Amino acid sequence: MLFIFHQKVKGKTYAYEAESYWDPEKKAPRQRRRYLGVVDEESGQIVEK
Repeated sequence: MLFIFHQKVKGKTYAYEAESYWDPEKKAPRQRRRYLGVVDEESGQIVEK
């Protein structure tokens, strides 16, 4: 499953793409994250890196 989430750090909001997957070695679900960019406060759009 793939989804986008926002995380606020030191006053700036960053956008990430996260994907859940099963790790057979640890036998537990894990998450891969990819940085998308900074979220513009006025428009709400993601400004790419």
